[in-house]
Amino acid sequence: ARLVEPDDVVTSGRLHAYEPHPATYRRARQAGVDVHVPASARDTRGALEAGMCVVRGRRPGHSVDPDGPQPGLEIPDPVGLPNAVATVVG
Repeated sequence: ARLVEPDDVVTSGRLHAYEPHPATYRRARQAGVDVHVPASARDTRGALEAGMCVVRGRRPGHSVDPDGPQPGLEIPDPVGLPNAVATVVG
């Protein structure tokens, strides 16, 4: 069984807009996605510049640009992710 329809999947490759270009994240917002959980610092910046709420997991060796936009919430490990997303979405 499919989890989603293939046409509903948003990827940077399909949009020809690669991280941190905000077009990918804007398209996600248009599809009703309000929160982004980034895998990298580049993901963080692109999502924030597109106006998304960001819950960022801290990872060794990865840091956001101190001069760029900052995530609304950071968590130390994935265990806290469900509660963090619930907090951001309200």
